[in-house]
Amino acid sequence: MRMPFALLWLVAAAAAAYGGPRAPYEVVRDHAAISVESDGSFTETREETYLALDAAGVRLLRERKLFYSRGFETLTVVAAATLKADGRRLDIPAAAIVTDKGQSLPRGGFLDVSIVSLGYPDLAPGDKVLLTTRLTQTKPWFSGRFDVRAVFSRTVAAHDTVYTLDAPAGMKLFIDAKGLFGGKPEEMAGRKTWSWAFENAAPTPLEADAVSEADFAPHLSISSYADYAEVAAAFRGAASGRAAVTPEIQALAAGLTAGATRPRDKARILYDWVAGHTAYIAIELGSGGFTPRSAQQVLDTGFGDCKDHAVLLEAMLKAVGIESSSALIASGINTYRLPVIATPHAFDHVVTYIPAFGLFLDSSASFAPFGVLPYADADKPALLVKSGEVMHTPMPDSSTSVIRTDGTVTVNPDGSASGRVEITASGAYGVDVRALFGSL
Repeated sequence: MRMPFALLWLVAAAAAAYGGPRAPYEVVRDHAAISVESDGSFTETREETYLALDAAGVRLLRERKLFYSRGFETLTVVAAATLKADGRRLDIPAAAIVTDKGQSLPRGGFLDVSIVSLGYPDLAPGDKVLLTTRLTQTKPWFSGRFDVRAVFSRTVAAHDTVYTLDAPAGMKLFIDAKGLFGGKPEEMAGRKTWSWAFENAAPTPLEADAVSEADFAPHLSISSYADYAEVAAAFRGAASGRAAVTPEIQALAAGLTAGATRPRDKARILYDWVAGHTAYIAIELGSGGFTPRSAQQVLDTGFGDCKDHAVLLEAMLKAVGIESSSALIASGINTYRLPVIATPHAFDHVVTYIPAFGLFLDSSASFAPFGVLPYADADKPALLVKSGEVMHTPMPDSSTSVIRTDGTVTVNPDGSASGRVEITASGAYGVDVRALFGSL
C-alpha cells in the first residue's frame, strides 16, 4: 500500500544512525508552500537548508533521494548546493542529478516511483546543504480530494520553519495544528491563505522503541475528508467490483470447503489456501498503492500485495456465504492513534475482518495461523472499508503469545564449551520467529 512521504525526511534516519545526546544536524530553514486547487491537485514549493554538526551529520546529509509517482506527480529540482562554512557556494549541476525511472523491490514487487538522487560535494562538519524543489500533484490519489500531514520532530533543532497553504476560498478543509504558531486565515481574490511556524531550540532524543512521534509530536494536518467514514468511502469506491465472485472463484471455494459444515471451519480453510497459494508481491503502479486488482486477477497470477490478498479472501468467503470487509491499519511502525483529522495516509496496510466471528486476519502474513495477527498488526486502529467504522485490532494474548528459550552449555576440562539452544514460540511471537527462519 502506498506510504506517505514525511515532511522532515531525516528524522527516521537520524534515530537509526545516531544514538548520541543530540541529533547530528540542525534544520536552519524549512519553508514549504502548498497551493491547492478545487479538484485536489496541488503544487508544493520547498526550500530547505540543513547544517551538518559533525561527521555523522555529514554522512546523513551528503546524499539525498527524492521520490515521486509518475502519472500522478512531477518533481523539479530548482536548486541544490553545498554552502561552505567559509562562504563559498558549490552548486550541484543538473547533469549530476540522476533520475531512476522505475523501481523493483528486493523482496519482489513493482513501484512506479521515480527516484531523484543527488550528492553534495565537499561537505564537511559546519557546512550546510541547500535544496529547493517543486512537486506538483497533477492527479489526486482520490478525485476531488486533498490531504497533507506534517509531523515536526522534537529530536532535531529546527529554526525558521514555515508551512503555508493557499486554497480556493470555497473549498471545505479541516485543519488540526498542534505545537505551531499562527494559522489565522486571510482571504483575497477568492482564495484563502494560512501560515504556520515551528521552532525547536531544545531538541530531546527519542528513546529506543518509543511510540512514534506521529502519535504525540507537533504536527499539522489538513484534509478535505470530514471523517474516517469518508476515507472508507473513497477506498470503497476505488475497489468497487474488485471482490466479485466469478464462476472460477465460486467453484474453487466450494471445492475447498466441501467437507466443512461450520462457517468458521470454512473460513479457516479459505484463509489457509489464500495465505499458502498467493505470494506477497508489492504492487504500486499508478493508483495501485490504493486500489486493489480484481480477485480474479489475483487468483490468475498467484500473487498480490496486502490489498489484493484481502480482495481475494473477501471474494472466496463471499462464495460460501461469509461476509467480510477489508480493514485499513498502520502496520510496522509504533503508532497507535489515528490523526484527529481524517486522512487515507494514516494507513499503510490492509487486512480482513469477519464480523460474524469478530476476527481480524492477515493472509499476506503467510506464517500467521488462522486467528493470529503478527505483532506489527496488533493493537492498531482499523478502518472497516465496507462500513466506515473505526475499530481496534486485538492485543496479543499473553497466555498464548509466548517465547521460551532453553539453553544447555557443557564446559569441558580444557576450557572449551559446547551448547544447545531450543526456542519455542507461539501466538504472535511464533509468527515472527517462523518468518525469521523462513527468510534464512
